[in-house]
Formats: sequence, C-alpha cells, structure tokens
Amino acid sequence: VIHCGTRVPIKVHLYRALLAVGVSFEGGYKGYKAALAELGDAPPVAKPPLDQVVALVREAGGTAVLAHPLYYREKIGLEPLLRAGAAAGCQGVELVYPYRFGAKGLEPAIVRAGLAELEQLVPRFFPDDPLLTRGTDMHDPAEWSARLDELGR
Repeated sequence: VIHCGTRVPIKVHLYRALLAVGVSFEGGYKGYKAALAELGDAPPVAKPPLDQVVALVREAGGTAVLAHPLYYREKIGLEPLLRAGAAAGCQGVELVYPYRFGAKGLEPAIVRAGLAELEQLVPRFFPDDPLLTRGTDMHDPAEWSARLDELGR
C-alpha cells in the first residue's frame, strides 16, 4: 500500500515506496524516470475539471493554490488562468518558484515580466488576502541544493 497523503499516488510516491522496500535505481529519481520511459507512453488519463480538483483538495482540508503559473503564461495567459483559479475556489498563487532551473527553465527576462504581470493580476482576482506560496518541485534529493540555490536568486 502506498501512503501518499493524497487520493492519487503519482510517480514520486511510487518511487519512495519502492525505495522503502529496498528497490533502488542507478541515478536515483532520474534513473527511476528513465526506467519508466522505457515502458513507453503512459495510457491517457482523464483529468478532472479544475473546480472538481480544488473542491477535492479543500474538502480534504488542504489549501488550493495555482502552482508555477508562469509555465502557463504563453499557452493560456495569466489573466485567464487566474480568473479560472479564483472562480474554481483557489486561495492564491505559487509566487516563488525556481523557474530558471532545468530543462523547462525560463529566461530571466521572461520570469521578471511574468512576475510583474502577476503582481498586477493577483490582487484583482484574489482581493481578500491571497495565499502566496513558495514551491520547488523537488522530487529528487540530488536536486535539492541546486533548486534551493535557484530560489535564492
């Protein structure tokens, strides 16, 4: 049984469960992800609508915030994203995140422009004391130092 604190375990939970029973992967979490990639494409998964996800999080006693919104700036736009999040019952936005880290890294100018846009939009869509969070997406302990360093910039 995988205990993950959520109703749906994800890759990192399975990885931790395998480690707990003595299964290891050369290269740590990256090696685990490479082994999964060898299995081929994952089957399609139905993703519930945002309002259902937020309701599930809040009913479970959690706090729902929009995670790393700058990654969605080009595809969706921050204004529609924040509007949808607020309408669904999100309580705020992940404001601090190592956007420049790794393969998905964003250029510093794009990060600055996105954060300036968020500074204008967050009060509009979350006028009553929004929760502003800091995230890392640190799944592999080997990345912790580099990601924390990136947050400090």
